[in-house]
Amino acid sequence: MDCGSNPLCERIIGEIDQVFSRDPNLATFEVIPMPSNQNKSPVIHVEHNLGLESWCVKHVYDHCHRVLLDSRLVVHKHSSKEKSCEKSVKYLNVAILINPDVAVFWNMRRNLVRQCKLKTDAEFHFSALVLSKKPKSSEAFAYRRWLYSFESRESIDLAFEISLCERCADRNSSNYHAWSHRLWVLDQEPRFLHFEIYLTEKFIRRHISDYSAYHHRVVVLRKLLQVGEMESEENSDYASLCDLIDCLLGAGVAVGKTPSELLIVLLPNAPATTCLAWSANKQFKSLLHCLNLAAYDLQLTEELRETFGEREAFELHRRSVVQFIVESCRLFDGSFATGHDGMASSVNNCHSPPASKASRRENRFLDTLRRKEAQRSEATRKWCQLFLDFPCDG
Repeated sequence: MDCGSNPLCERIIGEIDQVFSRDPNLATFEVIPMPSNQNKSPVIHVEHNLGLESWCVKHVYDHCHRVLLDSRLVVHKHSSKEKSCEKSVKYLNVAILINPDVAVFWNMRRNLVRQCKLKTDAEFHFSALVLSKKPKSSEAFAYRRWLYSFESRESIDLAFEISLCERCADRNSSNYHAWSHRLWVLDQEPRFLHFEIYLTEKFIRRHISDYSAYHHRVVVLRKLLQVGEMESEENSDYASLCDLIDCLLGAGVAVGKTPSELLIVLLPNAPATTCLAWSANKQFKSLLHCLNLAAYDLQLTEELRETFGEREAFELHRRSVVQFIVESCRLFDGSFATGHDGMASSVNNCHSPPASKASRRENRFLDTLRRKEAQRSEATRKWCQLFLDFPCDG
Protein backbone atom coordinates (compact mmCIF):
# COMPACT_ATOMS: atom_id res chain seq x y z
CA MET A 1 0.00 0.00 0.00
CA ASP A 2 1.12 3.55 -0.70
CA CYS A 3 -0.26 7.06 -0.50
CA GLY A 4 -2.41 6.44 -3.56
CA SER A 5 -4.41 3.67 -1.90
CA ASN A 6 -6.87 5.93 -0.09
CA PRO A 7 -9.87 4.28 -1.79
CA LEU A 8 -8.91 0.98 -0.20
CA CYS A 9 -8.63 2.63 3.22
CA GLU A 10 -12.01 4.25 2.69
CA ARG A 11 -13.51 0.87 1.79
CA ILE A 12 -12.12 -0.75 4.95
CA ILE A 13 -13.32 2.14 7.12
CA GLY A 14 -16.74 1.92 5.44
CA GLU A 15 -16.96 -1.81 6.22
CA ILE A 16 -16.14 -1.19 9.88
CA ASP A 17 -18.78 1.56 9.97
CA GLN A 18 -21.33 -0.88 8.53
CA VAL A 19 -20.47 -3.38 11.30
CA PHE A 20 -21.17 -0.66 13.88
CA SER A 21 -24.53 0.02 12.22
CA ARG A 22 -25.54 -3.65 11.95
CA ASP A 23 -24.35 -4.78 15.37
CA PRO A 24 -24.94 -2.32 18.24
CA ASN A 25 -23.88 -5.04 20.71
CA LEU A 26 -20.24 -5.38 19.72
CA ALA A 27 -18.36 -6.82 22.69
CA THR A 28 -14.69 -6.98 21.67
CA PHE A 29 -12.25 -5.58 19.15
CA GLU A 30 -8.86 -7.05 18.30
CA VAL A 31 -6.12 -6.69 15.72
CA ILE A 32 -5.55 -10.08 14.11
CA PRO A 33 -1.95 -10.90 13.11
CA MET A 34 -1.87 -11.21 9.31
CA PRO A 35 1.39 -10.04 7.64
CA SER A 36 0.03 -9.69 4.08
CA ASN A 37 -3.15 -9.11 2.11
CA GLN A 38 -5.08 -12.32 1.47
CA ASN A 39 -7.25 -10.80 -1.31
CA LYS A 40 -10.26 -10.64 0.98
CA SER A 41 -11.77 -8.15 3.34
CA PRO A 42 -9.52 -7.54 6.37
CA VAL A 43 -12.60 -6.75 8.48
CA ILE A 44 -13.79 -9.80 10.41
CA HIS A 45 -17.11 -9.77 12.28
CA VAL A 46 -18.17 -12.91 14.17
CA GLU A 47 -20.75 -13.10 16.99
CA HIS A 48 -20.43 -9.52 18.30
CA ASN A 49 -16.64 -9.65 17.93
CA LEU A 50 -14.84 -7.31 15.55
CA GLY A 51 -11.37 -7.95 14.15
CA LEU A 52 -9.04 -6.12 11.77
CA GLU A 53 -6.13 -7.81 10.05
CA SER A 54 -2.79 -6.31 11.01
CA TRP A 55 -1.43 -5.75 7.47
CA CYS A 56 -3.75 -2.79 6.93
CA VAL A 57 -3.76 -1.25 10.42
CA LYS A 58 -0.95 1.26 9.89
CA HIS A 59 -2.33 2.54 6.60
CA VAL A 60 -5.93 2.77 7.82
CA TYR A 61 -4.85 4.58 10.97
CA ASP A 62 -2.65 7.03 9.05
CA HIS A 63 -5.57 7.80 6.73
CA CYS A 64 -7.98 8.34 9.63
CA HIS A 65 -5.45 10.51 11.44
CA ARG A 66 -4.96 12.71 8.38
CA VAL A 67 -8.69 13.07 7.68
CA LEU A 68 -9.53 13.91 11.31
CA LEU A 69 -6.84 16.54 11.68
CA ASP A 70 -7.82 18.11 8.35
CA SER A 71 -11.48 18.26 9.40
CA ARG A 72 -10.47 19.77 12.73
CA LEU A 73 -8.51 22.50 10.95
CA VAL A 74 -11.49 23.24 8.71
CA VAL A 75 -13.79 23.68 11.71
CA HIS A 76 -11.33 26.02 13.46
CA LYS A 77 -10.78 28.01 10.25
CA HIS A 78 -14.47 28.65 9.63
CA SER A 79 -15.39 28.79 13.35
CA SER A 80 -18.62 26.89 12.68
CA LYS A 81 -20.10 23.50 13.44
CA GLU A 82 -19.76 21.92 10.06
CA LYS A 83 -21.43 18.74 8.90
CA SER A 84 -17.97 17.29 8.47
CA CYS A 85 -17.94 16.77 12.25
CA GLU A 86 -20.76 14.26 11.99
CA LYS A 87 -19.07 12.50 9.09
CA SER A 88 -15.88 12.23 11.14
CA VAL A 89 -17.50 9.78 13.59
CA LYS A 90 -16.61 6.73 11.49
CA TYR A 91 -12.99 7.90 11.34
CA LEU A 92 -12.96 8.56 15.07
CA ASN A 93 -14.29 5.05 15.72
CA VAL A 94 -11.51 3.40 13.73
CA ALA A 95 -8.71 5.70 14.92
CA ILE A 96 -9.57 5.32 18.61
CA LEU A 97 -10.02 1.55 18.34
CA ILE A 98 -6.55 1.25 16.84
CA ASN A 99 -4.88 3.84 19.10
CA PRO A 100 -6.98 4.93 22.10
CA ASP A 101 -4.22 7.06 23.67
CA VAL A 102 -4.73 10.19 21.53
CA ALA A 103 -6.49 12.76 23.73
CA VAL A 104 -7.37 14.95 20.70
CA PHE A 105 -9.64 12.25 19.27
CA TRP A 106 -11.45 11.77 22.59
CA ASN A 107 -11.93 15.54 22.85
CA MET A 108 -13.48 15.54 19.39
CA ARG A 109 -15.96 12.94 20.62
CA ARG A 110 -16.68 15.12 23.67
CA ASN A 111 -17.55 18.01 21.37
CA LEU A 112 -19.93 15.79 19.41
CA VAL A 113 -21.61 14.67 22.65
CA ARG A 114 -22.06 18.30 23.70
CA GLN A 115 -23.64 18.99 20.30
CA CYS A 116 -26.00 16.03 20.87
CA LYS A 117 -24.64 14.29 17.77
CA LEU A 118 -23.53 11.28 19.81
CA LYS A 119 -25.71 9.59 22.43
CA THR A 120 -24.20 8.92 25.85
CA ASP A 121 -25.46 5.33 26.07
CA ALA A 122 -23.78 4.50 22.74
CA GLU A 123 -20.60 6.20 23.96
CA PHE A 124 -20.54 4.09 27.11
CA HIS A 125 -20.73 1.03 24.90
CA PHE A 126 -18.00 2.33 22.57
CA SER A 127 -15.56 3.07 25.41
CA ALA A 128 -16.14 -0.43 26.80
CA LEU A 129 -15.34 -1.79 23.33
CA VAL A 130 -12.10 0.19 23.34
CA LEU A 131 -11.19 -1.26 26.74
CA SER A 132 -11.71 -4.76 25.39
CA LYS A 133 -8.61 -4.17 23.22
CA LYS A 134 -6.60 -1.95 25.55
CA PRO A 135 -7.62 -2.55 29.19
CA LYS A 136 -5.08 0.03 30.41
CA SER A 137 -6.46 2.94 28.40
CA SER A 138 -6.52 5.91 30.78
CA GLU A 139 -8.33 8.02 28.17
CA ALA A 140 -11.19 5.52 27.90
CA PHE A 141 -11.72 5.41 31.67
CA ALA A 142 -11.53 9.21 31.90
CA TYR A 143 -14.09 9.46 29.08
CA ARG A 144 -16.50 7.20 30.96
CA ARG A 145 -16.23 9.37 34.07
CA TRP A 146 -16.81 12.45 31.93
CA LEU A 147 -19.91 10.87 30.36
CA TYR A 148 -21.36 10.23 33.81
CA SER A 149 -21.35 13.99 34.43
CA PHE A 150 -24.34 14.09 32.06
CA GLU A 151 -26.21 11.41 34.01
CA SER A 152 -28.01 11.54 37.32
CA ARG A 153 -26.43 9.70 40.23
CA GLU A 154 -29.21 7.10 40.22
CA SER A 155 -28.68 6.24 36.57
CA ILE A 156 -25.04 5.25 37.00
CA ASP A 157 -24.65 1.50 36.53
CA LEU A 158 -22.08 1.04 39.26
CA ALA A 159 -22.24 -2.75 39.22
CA PHE A 160 -21.35 -2.77 35.51
CA GLU A 161 -18.49 -0.32 36.11
CA ILE A 162 -17.01 -2.59 38.77
CA SER A 163 -17.35 -5.65 36.54
CA LEU A 164 -15.72 -3.73 33.68
CA CYS A 165 -12.80 -2.79 35.93
CA GLU A 166 -12.52 -6.42 37.00
CA ARG A 167 -12.33 -7.63 33.40
CA CYS A 168 -9.68 -5.05 32.56
CA ALA A 169 -7.63 -5.95 35.65
CA ASP A 170 -7.99 -9.63 34.74
CA ARG A 171 -6.45 -9.01 31.33
CA ASN A 172 -3.56 -6.80 32.48
CA SER A 173 -1.77 -7.05 35.80
CA SER A 174 -0.98 -3.90 37.79
CA ASN A 175 -3.71 -2.07 35.89
CA TYR A 176 -3.50 1.25 37.72
CA HIS A 177 -6.17 2.95 35.61
CA ALA A 178 -8.73 0.17 36.13
CA TRP A 179 -8.22 0.15 39.91
CA SER A 180 -8.33 3.96 40.06
CA HIS A 181 -11.61 3.96 38.15
CA ARG A 182 -12.92 1.33 40.53
CA LEU A 183 -12.12 3.58 43.49
CA TRP A 184 -13.99 6.39 41.76
CA VAL A 185 -17.02 4.09 41.50
CA LEU A 186 -16.82 3.31 45.22
CA ASP A 187 -16.68 7.02 46.01
CA GLN A 188 -20.00 7.42 44.19
CA GLU A 189 -21.66 4.69 46.22
CA PRO A 190 -19.97 3.78 49.54
CA ARG A 191 -22.38 0.90 50.18
CA PHE A 192 -20.41 -1.08 47.57
CA LEU A 193 -17.41 -1.03 49.92
CA HIS A 194 -18.65 -4.09 51.81
CA PHE A 195 -18.97 -6.12 48.61
CA GLU A 196 -15.45 -5.09 47.59
CA ILE A 197 -14.01 -7.05 50.50
CA TYR A 198 -15.41 -10.27 49.04
CA LEU A 199 -14.75 -9.41 45.38
CA THR A 200 -11.12 -8.47 45.95
CA GLU A 201 -10.41 -11.69 47.83
CA LYS A 202 -11.68 -13.68 44.86
CA PHE A 203 -9.48 -11.61 42.56
CA ILE A 204 -6.44 -12.06 44.81
CA ARG A 205 -6.86 -15.82 44.81
CA ARG A 206 -6.82 -15.74 41.00
CA HIS A 207 -3.91 -13.29 40.73
CA ILE A 208 -1.71 -13.93 43.73
CA SER A 209 1.18 -11.73 42.55
CA ASP A 210 -0.81 -8.69 41.40
CA TYR A 211 -0.12 -6.24 44.22
CA SER A 212 -2.61 -3.70 42.82
CA ALA A 213 -5.45 -5.80 44.22
CA TYR A 214 -3.84 -6.00 47.66
CA HIS A 215 -3.29 -2.23 47.73
CA HIS A 216 -6.89 -1.65 46.63
CA ARG A 217 -8.09 -3.89 49.45
CA VAL A 218 -6.27 -1.80 52.08
CA VAL A 219 -7.69 1.41 50.57
CA VAL A 220 -11.17 -0.11 50.85
CA LEU A 221 -10.51 -0.91 54.51
CA ARG A 222 -9.54 2.70 55.15
CA LYS A 223 -12.65 3.94 53.38
CA LEU A 224 -14.82 1.55 55.40
CA LEU A 225 -13.36 2.89 58.62
CA GLN A 226 -13.84 6.45 57.44
CA VAL A 227 -17.47 5.87 56.44
CA GLY A 228 -18.10 4.35 59.86
CA GLU A 229 -21.16 2.34 58.92
CA MET A 230 -21.77 -1.34 59.38
CA GLU A 231 -23.25 -3.53 56.70
CA SER A 232 -25.69 -5.13 59.12
CA GLU A 233 -26.20 -5.59 62.80
CA GLU A 234 -24.92 -9.17 62.65
CA ASN A 235 -21.43 -7.83 62.03
CA SER A 236 -21.38 -6.24 65.45
CA ASP A 237 -21.71 -9.33 67.66
CA TYR A 238 -18.83 -11.09 69.36
CA ALA A 239 -18.88 -14.23 67.21
CA SER A 240 -18.33 -12.22 64.02
CA LEU A 241 -15.02 -10.88 65.40
CA CYS A 242 -13.36 -14.30 65.50
CA ASP A 243 -10.40 -13.29 63.28
CA LEU A 244 -9.60 -10.31 65.48
CA ILE A 245 -9.90 -12.47 68.60
CA ASP A 246 -7.56 -15.07 67.08
CA CYS A 247 -5.08 -12.31 66.22
CA LEU A 248 -5.11 -11.03 69.82
CA LEU A 249 -4.80 -14.50 71.28
CA GLY A 250 -2.00 -15.31 68.83
CA ALA A 251 -0.19 -12.22 70.05
CA GLY A 252 -0.51 -13.49 73.63
CA VAL A 253 -3.04 -10.84 74.67
CA ALA A 254 -5.86 -11.94 76.95
CA VAL A 255 -9.29 -10.90 75.69
CA GLY A 256 -12.70 -10.78 77.30
CA LYS A 257 -15.95 -12.26 76.12
CA THR A 258 -17.69 -9.13 74.83
CA PRO A 259 -16.92 -6.53 72.15
CA SER A 260 -16.62 -3.86 74.85
CA GLU A 261 -13.84 -5.87 76.52
CA LEU A 262 -12.10 -6.11 73.14
CA LEU A 263 -12.23 -2.33 72.87
CA ILE A 264 -10.71 -1.96 76.33
CA VAL A 265 -7.75 -4.05 75.15
CA LEU A 266 -7.41 -2.21 71.83
CA LEU A 267 -7.99 1.26 73.29
CA PRO A 268 -6.55 1.19 76.81
CA ASN A 269 -6.82 4.97 77.20
CA ALA A 270 -10.52 5.10 76.40
CA PRO A 271 -12.83 5.47 79.44
CA ALA A 272 -14.43 2.16 80.39
CA THR A 273 -17.88 3.73 80.24
CA THR A 274 -17.26 4.76 76.65
CA CYS A 275 -16.22 1.23 75.66
CA LEU A 276 -19.29 -0.21 77.35
CA ALA A 277 -21.44 2.08 75.21
CA TRP A 278 -19.73 0.90 72.00
CA SER A 279 -22.96 -0.50 70.46
CA ALA A 280 -24.43 3.02 70.21
CA ASN A 281 -21.43 4.27 68.25
CA LYS A 282 -21.02 3.55 64.54
CA GLN A 283 -17.34 4.43 64.58
CA PHE A 284 -16.50 1.92 67.32
CA LYS A 285 -18.52 -0.76 65.55
CA SER A 286 -16.76 0.08 62.31
CA LEU A 287 -13.36 -0.03 64.04
CA LEU A 288 -13.99 -3.56 65.35
CA HIS A 289 -15.33 -4.68 61.98
CA CYS A 290 -12.38 -3.25 60.02
CA LEU A 291 -9.79 -4.59 62.47
CA ASN A 292 -11.42 -7.99 62.16
CA LEU A 293 -11.12 -7.79 58.36
CA ALA A 294 -7.48 -6.72 58.72
CA ALA A 295 -6.79 -9.65 61.05
CA TYR A 296 -8.36 -11.93 58.45
CA ASP A 297 -5.96 -10.57 55.84
CA LEU A 298 -3.00 -11.43 58.07
CA GLN A 299 -4.25 -15.00 58.09
CA LEU A 300 -4.92 -14.84 54.35
CA THR A 301 -1.32 -13.89 53.54
CA GLU A 302 -0.04 -16.78 55.65
CA GLU A 303 -2.44 -19.17 53.93
CA LEU A 304 -1.32 -17.98 50.48
CA ARG A 305 2.34 -18.22 51.51
CA GLU A 306 1.89 -21.82 52.63
CA THR A 307 0.09 -22.70 49.39
CA PHE A 308 2.17 -20.83 46.79
CA GLY A 309 5.44 -20.16 48.56
CA GLU A 310 7.07 -16.79 49.10
CA ARG A 311 5.83 -13.86 47.04
CA GLU A 312 6.79 -10.23 47.43
CA ALA A 313 3.11 -9.26 47.27
CA PHE A 314 2.35 -11.31 50.39
CA GLU A 315 4.93 -9.55 52.53
CA LEU A 316 4.02 -6.10 51.20
CA HIS A 317 0.36 -6.70 51.92
CA ARG A 318 1.11 -7.94 55.43
CA ARG A 319 3.04 -4.74 56.12
CA SER A 320 0.19 -2.59 54.81
CA VAL A 321 -2.32 -4.45 56.96
CA VAL A 322 -0.15 -4.14 60.06
CA GLN A 323 0.22 -0.43 59.33
CA PHE A 324 -3.57 -0.12 59.04
CA ILE A 325 -4.07 -1.87 62.40
CA VAL A 326 -1.47 0.24 64.17
CA GLU A 327 -2.65 3.56 62.72
CA SER A 328 -6.32 2.79 63.43
CA CYS A 329 -5.68 1.88 67.06
CA ARG A 330 -3.40 4.87 67.55
CA LEU A 331 -5.94 7.21 65.97
CA PHE A 332 -8.78 6.18 68.25
CA ASP A 333 -6.71 5.60 71.37
CA GLY A 334 -4.62 8.72 70.87
CA SER A 335 -7.64 11.02 70.98
CA PHE A 336 -8.32 9.86 74.53
CA ALA A 337 -4.69 9.82 75.60
CA THR A 338 -3.75 13.31 74.36
CA GLY A 339 -7.00 15.18 74.68
CA HIS A 340 -7.03 16.18 70.99
CA ASP A 341 -10.29 16.18 69.07
CA GLY A 342 -9.61 12.95 67.22
CA MET A 343 -12.05 10.77 65.37
CA ALA A 344 -13.01 8.66 68.34
CA SER A 345 -13.72 11.51 70.73
CA SER A 346 -15.66 13.54 68.19
CA VAL A 347 -18.02 10.75 67.20
CA ASN A 348 -18.55 9.53 70.75
CA ASN A 349 -19.52 12.93 72.15
CA CYS A 350 -17.61 11.75 75.16
CA HIS A 351 -17.64 14.21 78.06
CA SER A 352 -15.22 12.26 80.22
CA PRO A 353 -11.94 14.09 80.83
CA PRO A 354 -9.16 12.73 78.59
CA ALA A 355 -6.20 11.04 80.15
CA SER A 356 -3.15 13.21 80.68
CA LYS A 357 0.19 12.27 79.13
CA ALA A 358 1.46 11.34 82.57
CA SER A 359 -1.38 8.86 83.05
CA ARG A 360 -1.32 7.54 79.49
CA ARG A 361 -1.51 3.76 79.45
CA GLU A 362 0.58 1.68 77.06
CA ASN A 363 -1.21 -0.39 74.43
CA ARG A 364 -0.25 -4.00 75.21
CA PHE A 365 -1.63 -5.22 71.92
CA LEU A 366 0.52 -2.86 69.81
CA ASP A 367 3.53 -3.57 72.01
CA THR A 368 3.12 -7.31 71.48
CA LEU A 369 2.52 -6.78 67.75
CA ARG A 370 5.77 -4.79 67.59
CA ARG A 371 7.75 -7.64 69.12
CA LYS A 372 6.19 -10.21 66.78
CA GLU A 373 6.90 -8.16 63.66
CA ALA A 374 10.48 -7.49 64.78
CA GLN A 375 11.10 -11.25 64.91
CA ARG A 376 10.03 -11.83 61.29
CA SER A 377 13.11 -10.44 59.52
CA GLU A 378 15.66 -7.67 59.64
CA ALA A 379 13.95 -5.90 56.74
CA THR A 380 10.57 -6.01 58.49
CA ARG A 381 12.08 -4.72 61.70
CA LYS A 382 13.63 -1.73 59.91
CA TRP A 383 10.36 -1.10 58.09
CA CYS A 384 8.52 -1.00 61.41
CA GLN A 385 10.97 1.57 62.69
CA LEU A 386 10.64 3.78 59.62
CA PHE A 387 6.91 3.65 59.02
CA LEU A 388 5.34 2.67 62.37
CA ASP A 389 7.72 4.41 64.75
CA PHE A 390 8.45 1.08 66.44
CA PRO A 391 11.83 0.72 68.17
CA CYS A 392 14.23 -1.47 66.20
CA ASP A 393 15.24 -3.53 69.20
CA GLY A 394 13.36 -6.76 69.66
